[in-house]
Amino acid sequence: MIVNGVSATKGSNKKVGKATPVKTACNCLSKPRENKNKILIIGDSQARGCAANLASSLSKTFEVTGTVIPGSRLDNITSVARREINSLC
Repeated sequence: MIVNGVSATKGSNKKVGKATPVKTACNCLSKPRENKNKILIIGDSQARGCAANLASSLSKTFEVTGTVIPGSRLDNITSVARREINSLC
């Protein structure tokens, strides 16, 4: 899960909930927001329907997008997340 450009990961040597920065090619996350707040949900089949459920619970000031990649591995989801973050710039 990536929140505000930070990947929250669980690893054998890491404390649960400790965040690791995600490296991006741009500094779009440090720029002031101009339009809607954007929420991007990327996951395997377990993430199906999460974007729709979240969007229905939030106000219109949020733009919620979901990408589901059934059977995907974490490295694939992470690379998709990096590309999506860079496309937000």
